[in-house]
Amino acid sequence: MSRKRHLVDVASEDEMASQGPKKIGKSGGLAVLWVKSVNVQLQSYSQNHIDLSVQLENSQDCWRFTGVPVHLDEQTPASSYCPRTAGSCLYCSEELGRCLGPSTLEGVAAHIAACRADLSLWSKTVLKADKGNKKRLETELQRLSEGPRSSEVVERCAQLRHELERIAAHEETLWRQRSKEVWLREGDRNTGFFHRKASRRFQTNLITRLKNSAGLWVDNEKDIQQCIVDHFAHVYASNCPRQADIAKGTEHLRPVVDASMARELTMPYTETEVAHALFQMAPLKSPGPDGMFPIFFHKFWHIVRRDVVTCVLNLLNSYVMPKDLNATHIVLIPKCKRPEHLSQFRPISLCNVVYKIASKTIANRLKVFLDRIISPVQSAFCAGPAHL
Repeated sequence: MSRKRHLVDVASEDEMASQGPKKIGKSGGLAVLWVKSVNVQLQSYSQNHIDLSVQLENSQDCWRFTGVPVHLDEQTPASSYCPRTAGSCLYCSEELGRCLGPSTLEGVAAHIAACRADLSLWSKTVLKADKGNKKRLETELQRLSEGPRSSEVVERCAQLRHELERIAAHEETLWRQRSKEVWLREGDRNTGFFHRKASRRFQTNLITRLKNSAGLWVDNEKDIQQCIVDHFAHVYASNCPRQADIAKGTEHLRPVVDASMARELTMPYTETEVAHALFQMAPLKSPGPDGMFPIFFHKFWHIVRRDVVTCVLNLLNSYVMPKDLNATHIVLIPKCKRPEHLSQFRPISLCNVVYKIASKTIANRLKVFLDRIISPVQSAFCAGPAHL
């Protein structure tokens, strides 16, 4: 061991401590060296691992280190791993550019849930404070405008107008998202307009009563819910066809995906494809159960990129899906102004953003071949305008 210590840049060998199992024959074996000022307790070791608990100087916190040998030979067992700490990292400075937390796939959902909770708290504090500040700033601006003018007053008025402009921009963005209205009159912050649109949307989308399958009006909330469940359970029910019937119905179908197409379709997905799918998404699409808009991932891609890409590629290439990633909100869109029956509603699904990224990545790869797979009479499935 002493012959190895000279490779470590320390003033004296007395400053170093080491531990490890005895080597077998002329093999190098395992060894861990550390500065004596760090309190290290050996937990267990063998020819295949070393397990330590580490306590830094002037600190009561301990962390665990487990090291195993790494073999670069392809003939060695695939169970070899690189040494790593048990946690994500000890200090934030070790991993800049990403959020901290679990290294498992479920960590993405946990990060999003925590971020949503923080944003909700921010909304209740900052936006509420802005509402109170707006009245105070308007009152002060009016008082200064009606009083004597001076350079200090002019400068203060400019500051007040700038702050009011910032608050107005926040309000506009908020109500514009809620109203789903993309039109904006030039030169005017139509906060009131967007507020009315959002209120009207809420009144329009609220289902107060429906006719059930017997043609009777139902206005109780629980009865309406049960009516909706029963309707779609019937619509999407399967008559459980026999395997023989399926084979008979498909016996005349011929494969249209050739070997070259199959090879391209089954290639491993890449980070470039994932990023391309994300930035194709409209920034303010209605959120799913995660409560997030695509614009959040657009703006903070440099922070969330690694976790999102890892999650999506594990789903697409390794078929590993985190729990609840495919959780979906089913929303009923009215087909007419005053719908009475459930057949007058169109159901749509609102998915989590990460799940939509994965599905759009698949769609992007598939749509390259759709014009060679889909019949011309089924042009609704192909990109571009349909011509009669």
